[in-house]
Parts: sequence; C-alpha cells; structure tokens
Amino acid sequence: MQDEHQVETEDVVPTATPEETPEPSQASDPVQEELNRVESTKRTKKEKLEYTLKRVQEQLSELGDTNEDENRPLTLKDLQAFHAAQAQDTAKSLAQEIADDAERKLVLHHLENTIRPSGDAYTDLRNAQLIVASVKNRMLAEESARAATARTRPSAPAAPPKQEGKKPEFTAEQRKFIQSTGLSEEDAIKALQS
Repeated sequence: MQDEHQVETEDVVPTATPEETPEPSQASDPVQEELNRVESTKRTKKEKLEYTLKRVQEQLSELGDTNEDENRPLTLKDLQAFHAAQAQDTAKSLAQEIADDAERKLVLHHLENTIRPSGDAYTDLRNAQLIVASVKNRMLAEESARAATARTRPSAPAAPPKQEGKKPEFTAEQRKFIQSTGLSEEDAIKALQS
C-alpha cells in the first residue's frame, strides 16, 4: 500500500543558459578573483601563531637556550625588529586608505603574508600594490592576446579568406600618395597587411 503513495522524484540539475554564462570579456574583476583565491587558502590567526611558536621552540632548542631573560640589554637586532614591526603597522594603516574594498583586502593580505617588512612603510606598501597591479596587468594581457587572435579570423562565415602572398595592386592615385609620403611600395604593403 505504501508503494502506491510514494512518488519518484528526479534530481533536476540546473543548466546554465547562454545568457548566464559569462564571456571572457565579461569576466569578474581580477583583483576580486585573486582575493577570493587568497582567502580560500587563508590560515587562521591561531594556526599562524601555533606555527610561529613551533618554529621559535625549534630554534631555541637548536641554540640550547630556553631561558629568556627579560632584563637583557636591547640589541641592534631587537631594535631593527621593533622598527620593522612599526613600519609594517604604518603600512597597514596606509593600506586602509585604499578606496576599493577588494584591492585593500588583497594589499593587506600581501603586507601580512607575502612582503617581508623592510623597515620602510612606503616601500612595503608600494610592493604590495605592485603585486595587486600585476594581477590586473595579467588580465589585460590575456584580454589583448585574446583580441589579437580574434582579429586574424574572418568576421563572418561568408567572408572571403585572406589571400596570403598576393601583392596588392595600387592605383595611380595611391602610388602618387605613397611617393609623396616617402614610403616604398613594400612598406605600404606591410602597412596594409597589418
């Protein structure tokens, strides 16, 4: 009796319509894509601190000095580390002034994880901004390469194919113009073919 009341259902998998499928020229912002990629591999603060603690303990065990004296004198290395930390904090506060949210988050990510603090906040910030700009430039290079390959194909299926190797014929008026500009016929042919 229960079999009569059961209804079989099929799992319906939605398919993307041509309107929903983004074309390469309509791709999302490359900075946002990079931010999503970086955030997906992001470690938590606790994981970072545990890793750092583990590394410090390994280094201390290598030195054999596990007793750190708080009253020890300030060394040049400690002072440089202090200045580097201050510069990193300054670079982070300068990065907060970036208007684009995705770009700001990506710059902050690179300041915290990629860029080794140099002690100069402006240099560190500039390096992080250059990394973010490289993402944009890569996207532009891909688009321009894609556009260059698109120009070599005919625009319509019925378009006549390019005739390679055939030397174009110039009219008398065109030859007069070419001579007045000082170009040779070969240069004019190259200009027409490009």
